[in-house]
Amino acid sequence: MVDRGQDQQRIDALEDENSGLRKERDLLAETLRSVDEHYRTIVDNLGVGIYTLTDPIKGTFGAVNPALARIFGYDSPEEVMALGSAVMAYENPEDRVPFIQDLLDNEFKQTNTITFEVRLLKKDRSPIWARITAHGTFDEANNLIRIDGVLEDITAYRMAQDALRESEQRFRRVFETAAVGIVITAPDGRIVQANPTFCRFIGYVPEELRSRRTVDLTHPDHRGESIVRITEMRTAKRESFELEKRYLRKDGAVIWGHTTATSLFDEDGVRLNGMAIVQDITARKQMESDLLRMQKLESLSVLAGGIAHDFNNILTGVLGNVSLARSFVKDDDRQAARLERAERAANRARDLTMQLQTFARGGDPDRRTAYLGDVVREVAEFSLQGSKVYSELDLDGGAWPVDIDGGQIGQVVSNLLINAQQAMPEGGTVRISTRNVELPPGSPVPLAPGRYVRLVVKDEGVGIKEKLLGQIFDPYFSTKATGSGLGLATSYSIILKHDGYIGVESTLGEGTCFTIHLPAASGPEKPAAAPVAVGPISGRGRILIMDDEEIVLETVPPILEEFGYEVEVTRDGDAALKAYRKAREAGQPFDLVIMDLTIPGGRGGADVIGEFLEMDPRVRALVSSGYSADPIMAEYERWGFRASLPKPHTAKELLSAVQRALESG
Repeated sequence: MVDRGQDQQRIDALEDENSGLRKERDLLAETLRSVDEHYRTIVDNLGVGIYTLTDPIKGTFGAVNPALARIFGYDSPEEVMALGSAVMAYENPEDRVPFIQDLLDNEFKQTNTITFEVRLLKKDRSPIWARITAHGTFDEANNLIRIDGVLEDITAYRMAQDALRESEQRFRRVFETAAVGIVITAPDGRIVQANPTFCRFIGYVPEELRSRRTVDLTHPDHRGESIVRITEMRTAKRESFELEKRYLRKDGAVIWGHTTATSLFDEDGVRLNGMAIVQDITARKQMESDLLRMQKLESLSVLAGGIAHDFNNILTGVLGNVSLARSFVKDDDRQAARLERAERAANRARDLTMQLQTFARGGDPDRRTAYLGDVVREVAEFSLQGSKVYSELDLDGGAWPVDIDGGQIGQVVSNLLINAQQAMPEGGTVRISTRNVELPPGSPVPLAPGRYVRLVVKDEGVGIKEKLLGQIFDPYFSTKATGSGLGLATSYSIILKHDGYIGVESTLGEGTCFTIHLPAASGPEKPAAAPVAVGPISGRGRILIMDDEEIVLETVPPILEEFGYEVEVTRDGDAALKAYRKAREAGQPFDLVIMDLTIPGGRGGADVIGEFLEMDPRVRALVSSGYSADPIMAEYERWGFRASLPKPHTAKELLSAVQRALESG
């Protein structure tokens, strides 16, 4: 018989057990819901995109979080899910092919995770860069059945990376192609990098520079200042500096560079490197040197002109009286030798004043079309006679003609040959050549582009120190124990006034080379023959002299009177006009008027010749001046004069000029 009480007890126990199981089940379900909600809250609020693909091959979305929708510009995860496939998010769908292949290979199956970067498209079709980390789930047959992925928007990072790469490429292009030298140095000052322009500037290849410091490449005269500036940068006393300094090329040449140096710091202000930008200013420095030299010559021109003018007037008295005295002394008289030496000394002084006048205003060349080779040949033959120096001429027979003052250019050649002789006291060879050259734009020779004739005078002498080369054209500068120091300064001024250029190169122990460029003329023309001087001949006639210098008035009239002329003197142009008019009215006209070209504080010959011609169109006028290089002296006929007479002059030269003027048409 069944015990119903026991059965009921067992039933009640089972019901209690089931009730407990239900409670545990409900608690577990509640816990799972809580965890799921917590997980979903986390996923929904993450800043990175979370997604699930239920069909990895087709790319079918199983779930996406709000962050992923925001990254792609969609309003909700459901809108993303509606796309149907993740393939539509790829900018280039072909980019997904290697990803699928990676999913299926053995390596992925071993790690179950893969990370890659790819360009995707947002809702508005604008591109973004994404970094994706995908985790795969496989079934028992090792088939990929699900992918859970994390997607991070790295567009800003990639843009910064691209900008940095572009910046580096841009810097590299600038570094490699810049027209200025760029040098990167380590904290200890050694060169880390140097661009091609700096390498060409300094004459080294990059590998040779990496073991050097910029100070090592600096001229000794500038190293001290450079070291001070660099030390200030290293000790944070300054972040940058600018300095114009000379550098030494590998071949020993000296060049100028404008250097801008600056420190490069990291984010914490720690000095990492130094950078120097070097601009080649050698040509500018040469131009500045030439300009300074020109300004020096210009400032001296006024002084030199005044000195030469006054000195020539004094020499007129000396030469005139000495030469007149010689004419009365027999050649065998012992006084004749003394007078000859005195006249020779006065003539040497006259040569010096001619060089001074080259600096003076009004000392423009009297240009005639000529062949430079003819002038060079004549001067070379004369200047080197009796010396141990021989000339080797290489004169281009086809050289273009030039518009020059033959006398002045001859003086330049003579000065250079004198220098060559002094540089080779034991003898040697001086090589002289002429060539046609056409200077292009940007030529290192500071002249306008065009046709030029180049003259080169090169000796084998002792040479000139590099530090002195910039001074040799300065007035009164000389490396010789004797000499006035005017020869090269005069030559420089003459070439300058011929619109040319003179340059010099020299190496100690090897010699010096002067190079002259003169503009070519438009066409050939033989120079006019110089007038043949005639000896002093006794004459007749009335001569009016107009001069303000007492020594001239004490010298010239007695010479003329000694040889038969009747002389009257005046001291300025107005007095001369008055005397000339009075003589005409009295029926005793003057046969000749000798006029000083300029009268300080009064009117000289240049001022009154027009009034003389109005009074008497047939007036015979002779112009005389201590400014012998004045254009009026060379082109006197254009001004209405019959002849010219430079001061100083001998009695013979005075009488010859008077004779030419009286015999002129």
